[in-house]
Amino acid sequence: MEGLKTGKLRIGATYGLSVLLTKTMQHFCPQYPDIQFDVRFERADELIALLHNREIDFALTYNLLENEPLLEEIPLFESRLCAVVAEEHPLAKFEEVKLSQLKAFLTAVPAKGMNARTMIDGLLRDHSVDLKPLMEINEIYTMIHMVKSCHLVAILSESVIYEEEGYKAIPIKEAKETMHASLVYVKGMYQRNAVKEFFKRMQIGKI
Repeated sequence: MEGLKTGKLRIGATYGLSVLLTKTMQHFCPQYPDIQFDVRFERADELIALLHNREIDFALTYNLLENEPLLEEIPLFESRLCAVVAEEHPLAKFEEVKLSQLKAFLTAVPAKGMNARTMIDGLLRDHSVDLKPLMEINEIYTMIHMVKSCHLVAILSESVIYEEEGYKAIPIKEAKETMHASLVYVKGMYQRNAVKEFFKRMQIGKI
């Protein structure tokens, strides 16, 4: 029990999964106030490197970019790739949108190396759509702010705006595959009691 009540959790997360991490910490921290947190938000490839170097205990990320035989995944939930707009945006009236429709609007996409961007580039290539985004950015919450203040269309996972008011996530028709959120850790790495307890408190299922 002493090993659970004290210590430090070193957590890595992609920007799009900050909601999941925040919700879990809200439940965990009041019960274990002496557990310290070292939280790092990075791209998926950077998180994998941190895991291999044993600099973090585990990572929250979407689909691994490549086969990683030394890593273990615990599936958490699936999320669609969407066009995220403000509620008053012209696209907000649609229940689904095609990639070609987005060419008529100012768009923002995640920076190269981020999971959603890898999926976006694949979709644009496969469907021969020449989309020229106004903005590429590696900080999701700045992008979300720009959606409201500058009327941008952000192409992101729908989970990014979970419980956020004033937005609508419109599924992209061509995006048939969902993004799989996972908890990732190094196979065979000893997990302290605090880490195991945090694993249990992760919300399994769709956000």
